[in-house]
Amino acid sequence: PKPQTPNPKPRRNIFRLLLQNIISLSEEILPINKMSATASPYTLKVHRTPLGHLFLIKSQTISVHEDHIYRQSNSEDPFAKFFLNRNALFPNFDSGYVSDYQSFFSITPRCIAAHMASSLPEECKVVADLGCGVGGNSIAFALSGRKVVSVDIDPAKISGLLNNARVAGVSPEMIQPFLGSWEGLPETGLKVDFALCSPPWGGMDYRRFGPLFNAKRDVPCDFMKLLEVLFEISGGCALILPRNTDLEDLANTFSEIPESLRMFHRTMSVIEYQINSRPSMMLVMFGNTYASDMENQIELVERLLRENREEGFICL
Repeated sequence: PKPQTPNPKPRRNIFRLLLQNIISLSEEILPINKMSATASPYTLKVHRTPLGHLFLIKSQTISVHEDHIYRQSNSEDPFAKFFLNRNALFPNFDSGYVSDYQSFFSITPRCIAAHMASSLPEECKVVADLGCGVGGNSIAFALSGRKVVSVDIDPAKISGLLNNARVAGVSPEMIQPFLGSWEGLPETGLKVDFALCSPPWGGMDYRRFGPLFNAKRDVPCDFMKLLEVLFEISGGCALILPRNTDLEDLANTFSEIPESLRMFHRTMSVIEYQINSRPSMMLVMFGNTYASDMENQIELVERLLRENREEGFICL
Protein backbone atom coordinates (compact mmCIF):
# COMPACT_ATOMS: atom_id res chain seq x y z
CA PRO A 1 0.00 0.00 0.00
CA LYS A 2 1.05 3.56 -0.65
CA PRO A 3 2.80 4.94 2.41
CA GLN A 4 0.89 7.63 4.22
CA THR A 5 2.55 11.00 4.60
CA PRO A 6 2.20 12.68 7.94
CA ASN A 7 -0.25 15.53 8.12
CA PRO A 8 1.48 18.85 7.73
CA LYS A 9 1.75 20.95 10.85
CA PRO A 10 -1.43 22.95 11.04
CA ARG A 11 -0.99 26.63 10.34
CA ARG A 12 -1.41 28.67 13.45
CA ASN A 13 -4.50 30.83 13.28
CA ILE A 14 -4.12 33.64 15.77
CA PHE A 15 -7.70 34.80 15.45
CA ARG A 16 -9.00 31.28 16.14
CA LEU A 17 -6.82 31.16 19.24
CA LEU A 18 -8.13 34.52 20.29
CA LEU A 19 -11.71 33.43 19.79
CA GLN A 20 -11.10 30.37 21.96
CA ASN A 21 -9.64 32.59 24.66
CA ILE A 22 -12.38 35.22 24.71
CA ILE A 23 -15.52 33.26 23.94
CA SER A 24 -16.10 32.54 27.63
CA LEU A 25 -15.05 36.03 28.70
CA SER A 26 -17.53 38.12 26.75
CA GLU A 27 -19.18 39.30 29.94
CA GLU A 28 -15.81 40.66 31.11
CA ILE A 29 -15.10 42.73 27.99
CA LEU A 30 -17.12 45.82 28.79
CA PRO A 31 -16.72 49.53 28.19
CA ILE A 32 -14.69 51.39 30.81
CA ASN A 33 -17.14 53.62 32.62
CA LYS A 34 -15.29 54.70 35.76
CA MET A 35 -11.80 56.15 36.01
CA SER A 36 -9.93 57.87 38.82
CA ALA A 37 -6.32 58.76 39.52
CA THR A 38 -4.09 59.12 42.54
CA ALA A 39 -0.79 61.01 42.51
CA SER A 40 2.33 60.74 44.64
CA PRO A 41 4.22 63.83 45.86
CA TYR A 42 6.86 65.24 43.56
CA THR A 43 10.46 64.12 43.89
CA LEU A 44 12.97 66.82 42.93
CA LYS A 45 16.45 65.89 41.80
CA VAL A 46 19.29 68.19 40.82
CA HIS A 47 21.43 66.94 37.94
CA ARG A 48 24.47 68.52 36.29
CA THR A 49 24.97 67.60 32.65
CA PRO A 50 28.42 66.96 31.10
CA LEU A 51 28.13 70.39 29.43
CA GLY A 52 27.79 72.00 32.85
CA HIS A 53 24.06 72.80 32.69
CA LEU A 54 22.06 72.47 35.87
CA PHE A 55 18.90 70.42 35.57
CA LEU A 56 15.95 69.99 37.91
CA ILE A 57 14.16 66.68 37.27
CA LYS A 58 10.67 66.65 38.77
CA SER A 59 9.25 63.13 39.03
CA GLN A 60 5.81 61.98 40.06
CA THR A 61 3.92 58.69 39.92
CA ILE A 62 0.28 58.78 38.88
CA SER A 63 -1.78 55.62 39.20
CA VAL A 64 -4.89 55.64 37.02
CA HIS A 65 -7.63 53.31 38.21
CA GLU A 66 -10.22 51.94 35.82
CA ASP A 67 -13.00 49.40 36.03
CA HIS A 68 -11.62 47.43 33.09
CA ILE A 69 -10.73 43.87 34.13
CA TYR A 70 -7.23 43.10 32.89
CA ARG A 71 -7.12 39.64 31.33
CA GLN A 72 -4.14 37.36 30.91
CA SER A 73 -4.00 35.25 27.76
CA ASN A 74 -2.97 31.60 27.52
CA SER A 75 -1.90 32.05 23.90
CA GLU A 76 1.77 31.99 22.96
CA ASP A 77 1.22 34.96 20.67
CA PRO A 78 1.63 38.25 22.58
CA PHE A 79 -0.98 39.86 20.36
CA ALA A 80 -3.64 37.86 22.17
CA LYS A 81 -3.05 39.81 25.40
CA PHE A 82 -3.60 43.14 23.67
CA PHE A 83 -6.63 41.89 21.77
CA LEU A 84 -8.26 40.57 24.93
CA ASN A 85 -7.76 43.96 26.56
CA ARG A 86 -8.77 46.02 23.54
CA ASN A 87 -11.41 47.93 25.50
CA ALA A 88 -8.57 49.47 27.49
CA LEU A 89 -7.56 51.18 24.22
CA PHE A 90 -10.96 52.42 23.06
CA PRO A 91 -14.30 52.09 24.87
CA ASN A 92 -16.44 49.27 23.50
CA PHE A 93 -13.81 48.57 20.85
CA ASP A 94 -16.07 46.30 18.79
CA SER A 95 -18.54 49.11 18.12
CA GLY A 96 -16.56 50.20 15.06
CA TYR A 97 -13.02 51.10 16.13
CA VAL A 98 -10.18 49.82 13.97
CA SER A 99 -6.50 49.13 14.54
CA ASP A 100 -3.73 47.50 12.59
CA TYR A 101 -1.43 44.93 14.19
CA GLN A 102 1.28 47.44 15.11
CA SER A 103 -1.12 49.92 16.66
CA PHE A 104 -2.42 47.37 19.17
CA PHE A 105 1.03 47.57 20.79
CA SER A 106 1.42 51.35 20.57
CA ILE A 107 -1.96 52.98 21.31
CA THR A 108 -1.87 54.89 24.58
CA PRO A 109 -4.45 53.27 26.89
CA ARG A 110 -7.47 55.53 26.96
CA CYS A 111 -7.37 56.11 30.72
CA ILE A 112 -3.83 57.54 30.42
CA ALA A 113 -4.66 59.49 27.25
CA ALA A 114 -7.70 61.01 28.97
CA HIS A 115 -5.65 61.97 32.03
CA MET A 116 -2.93 63.60 29.91
CA ALA A 117 -5.51 65.58 27.94
CA SER A 118 -7.34 66.76 31.06
CA SER A 119 -4.04 67.83 32.65
CA LEU A 120 -3.29 70.41 29.95
CA PRO A 121 -3.88 74.04 30.98
CA GLU A 122 -6.93 75.70 29.49
CA GLU A 123 -4.76 78.06 27.45
CA CYS A 124 -3.58 75.11 25.34
CA LYS A 125 -6.08 75.38 22.53
CA VAL A 126 -4.15 73.78 19.65
CA VAL A 127 -2.19 70.54 20.04
CA ALA A 128 0.04 68.56 17.67
CA ASP A 129 0.19 64.77 17.95
CA LEU A 130 3.32 63.52 16.16
CA GLY A 131 3.12 59.86 15.19
CA CYS A 132 -0.60 59.86 15.96
CA GLY A 133 -1.22 56.31 14.74
CA VAL A 134 -4.91 55.39 14.83
CA GLY A 135 -5.70 58.19 17.22
CA GLY A 136 -5.55 57.23 20.88
CA ASN A 137 -4.06 60.55 22.03
CA SER A 138 -5.55 62.72 19.28
CA ILE A 139 -9.08 61.61 20.15
CA ALA A 140 -8.50 62.24 23.86
CA PHE A 141 -7.25 65.76 23.14
CA ALA A 142 -10.19 66.48 20.83
CA LEU A 143 -12.72 65.20 23.37
CA SER A 144 -11.18 67.59 25.91
CA GLY A 145 -11.98 70.54 23.63
CA ARG A 146 -8.61 71.03 21.89
CA LYS A 147 -8.06 71.26 18.17
CA VAL A 148 -5.52 68.66 17.11
CA VAL A 149 -3.05 68.47 14.22
CA SER A 150 -2.52 64.71 13.87
CA VAL A 151 0.70 63.79 12.06
CA ASP A 152 1.61 60.39 10.66
CA ILE A 153 3.51 59.14 7.64
CA ASP A 154 1.29 56.05 7.17
CA PRO A 155 -1.93 56.62 5.15
CA ALA A 156 -3.54 53.53 6.74
CA LYS A 157 -3.07 54.98 10.21
CA ILE A 158 -4.50 58.36 9.18
CA SER A 159 -7.51 56.49 7.78
CA GLY A 160 -7.86 54.57 11.04
CA LEU A 161 -7.61 57.81 13.01
CA LEU A 162 -10.45 59.43 11.07
CA ASN A 163 -12.63 56.34 11.45
CA ASN A 164 -11.99 56.09 15.18
CA ALA A 165 -12.59 59.80 15.71
CA ARG A 166 -15.96 59.45 14.00
CA VAL A 167 -16.89 56.44 16.15
CA ALA A 168 -15.83 58.34 19.28
CA GLY A 169 -18.13 61.23 18.36
CA VAL A 170 -15.41 63.79 17.65
CA SER A 171 -16.51 66.70 15.46
CA PRO A 172 -14.63 66.62 12.12
CA GLU A 173 -13.28 70.17 12.58
CA MET A 174 -11.50 69.19 15.82
CA ILE A 175 -8.90 66.98 14.12
CA GLN A 176 -6.77 68.08 11.16
CA PRO A 177 -4.83 65.12 9.71
CA PHE A 178 -1.37 65.73 8.30
CA LEU A 179 -0.03 62.93 6.12
CA GLY A 180 3.74 63.22 6.11
CA SER A 181 6.88 63.14 8.19
CA TRP A 182 7.30 65.23 11.34
CA GLU A 183 10.66 66.36 9.93
CA GLY A 184 8.92 68.72 7.52
CA LEU A 185 6.66 70.43 10.06
CA PRO A 186 8.85 73.53 10.66
CA GLU A 187 8.77 74.33 6.93
CA THR A 188 4.95 74.45 7.06
CA GLY A 189 5.03 77.26 9.61
CA LEU A 190 3.01 75.20 12.07
CA LYS A 191 2.83 76.68 15.57
CA VAL A 192 0.89 74.99 18.36
CA ASP A 193 0.47 75.47 22.09
CA PHE A 194 1.58 71.94 22.89
CA ALA A 195 3.14 69.03 20.98
CA LEU A 196 3.13 65.37 21.97
CA CYS A 197 5.19 62.59 20.41
CA SER A 198 5.29 58.89 21.14
CA PRO A 199 8.36 57.82 19.16
CA PRO A 200 8.80 54.15 18.23
CA TRP A 201 10.37 52.19 21.09
CA GLY A 202 11.01 48.93 19.29
CA GLY A 203 7.75 47.21 20.21
CA MET A 204 7.51 44.87 23.14
CA ASP A 205 11.21 44.08 22.80
CA TYR A 206 12.38 47.49 23.98
CA ARG A 207 14.02 45.86 27.01
CA ARG A 208 16.50 44.17 24.71
CA PHE A 209 18.52 47.40 24.84
CA GLY A 210 19.36 46.78 28.50
CA PRO A 211 18.00 47.65 31.93
CA LEU A 212 17.77 51.34 31.01
CA PHE A 213 16.25 52.76 27.81
CA ASN A 214 18.52 55.38 26.25
CA ALA A 215 16.28 57.51 24.03
CA LYS A 216 19.06 59.01 21.94
CA ARG A 217 20.56 55.57 21.29
CA ASP A 218 17.49 53.33 21.16
CA VAL A 219 14.78 55.36 19.39
CA PRO A 220 15.06 54.36 15.69
CA CYS A 221 15.06 57.91 14.32
CA ASP A 222 17.15 61.06 14.64
CA PHE A 223 16.19 61.78 18.24
CA MET A 224 18.04 65.10 18.40
CA LYS A 225 16.23 66.28 15.27
CA LEU A 226 12.91 65.17 16.79
CA LEU A 227 13.55 67.28 19.90
CA GLU A 228 14.47 70.28 17.79
CA VAL A 229 11.25 69.99 15.76
CA LEU A 230 9.14 69.68 18.91
CA PHE A 231 10.72 72.78 20.43
CA GLU A 232 10.45 74.77 17.19
CA ILE A 233 6.73 74.22 16.62
CA SER A 234 5.42 74.39 20.19
CA GLY A 235 5.44 76.36 23.41
CA GLY A 236 5.74 73.13 25.38
CA CYS A 237 6.14 69.50 24.47
CA ALA A 238 6.13 65.98 25.86
CA LEU A 239 7.45 62.54 24.94
CA ILE A 240 5.87 59.20 25.77
CA LEU A 241 8.72 56.82 26.59
CA PRO A 242 9.23 53.40 28.21
CA ARG A 243 8.99 53.21 31.97
CA ASN A 244 12.70 52.30 32.24
CA THR A 245 13.95 55.43 30.44
CA ASP A 246 17.26 56.83 31.68
CA LEU A 247 16.19 60.32 32.74
CA GLU A 248 19.65 61.68 33.48
CA ASP A 249 20.84 60.64 30.04
CA LEU A 250 17.75 62.31 28.57
CA ALA A 251 18.63 65.51 30.43
CA ASN A 252 22.16 65.28 29.02
CA THR A 253 20.72 64.90 25.52
CA PHE A 254 18.36 67.81 26.04
CA SER A 255 21.24 70.07 27.05
CA GLU A 256 22.84 69.50 23.62
CA ILE A 257 19.95 71.23 21.84
CA PRO A 258 20.82 74.74 20.57
CA GLU A 259 20.10 77.25 23.32
CA SER A 260 17.88 79.28 21.00
CA LEU A 261 15.41 76.37 20.93
CA ARG A 262 15.61 75.33 24.58
CA MET A 263 12.76 76.43 26.83
CA PHE A 264 13.36 76.54 30.56
CA HIS A 265 16.36 74.39 29.87
CA ARG A 266 16.94 73.52 33.51
CA THR A 267 13.59 71.87 34.21
CA MET A 268 12.15 68.54 33.09
CA SER A 269 8.86 67.18 34.48
CA VAL A 270 8.24 63.44 34.51
CA ILE A 271 5.09 61.45 35.19
CA GLU A 272 5.45 57.71 35.66
CA TYR A 273 2.04 56.32 34.77
CA GLN A 274 0.56 53.19 36.29
CA ILE A 275 -2.71 51.47 35.42
CA ASN A 276 -4.33 49.81 38.41
CA SER A 277 -0.89 49.91 40.10
CA ARG A 278 0.77 48.22 37.10
CA PRO A 279 3.69 50.29 35.63
CA SER A 280 2.80 51.38 32.12
CA MET A 281 4.76 54.26 30.56
CA MET A 282 6.54 57.53 31.21
CA LEU A 283 5.52 61.03 30.13
CA VAL A 284 8.47 63.45 29.93
CA MET A 285 7.54 67.14 29.61
CA PHE A 286 9.59 70.19 28.67
CA GLY A 287 8.67 73.85 28.46
CA ASN A 288 6.08 76.02 30.15
CA THR A 289 2.95 74.11 29.22
CA TYR A 290 2.52 72.02 32.33
CA ALA A 291 3.89 74.37 35.01
CA SER A 292 3.39 78.08 35.62
CA ASP A 293 5.99 78.22 38.41
CA MET A 294 9.05 77.33 36.34
CA GLU A 295 10.98 80.41 37.43
CA ASN A 296 10.43 79.50 41.07
CA GLN A 297 11.70 76.01 40.33
CA ILE A 298 14.84 77.40 38.67
CA GLU A 299 15.45 79.51 41.78
CA LEU A 300 14.99 76.31 43.80
CA VAL A 301 17.79 74.68 41.78
CA GLU A 302 20.16 77.46 42.74
CA ARG A 303 19.15 77.32 46.40
CA LEU A 304 19.52 73.54 46.57
CA LEU A 305 22.99 73.74 45.06
CA ARG A 306 24.01 76.45 47.49
CA GLU A 307 22.82 74.37 50.44
CA ASN A 308 24.07 71.03 49.12
CA ARG A 309 27.27 70.96 47.16
CA GLU A 310 27.03 67.31 46.23
CA GLU A 311 25.36 66.73 42.90
CA GLY A 312 22.38 64.43 42.78
CA PHE A 313 20.84 65.92 45.91
CA ILE A 314 17.26 64.72 46.22
CA CYS A 315 14.55 66.73 47.92
CA LEU A 316 11.39 64.84 48.88
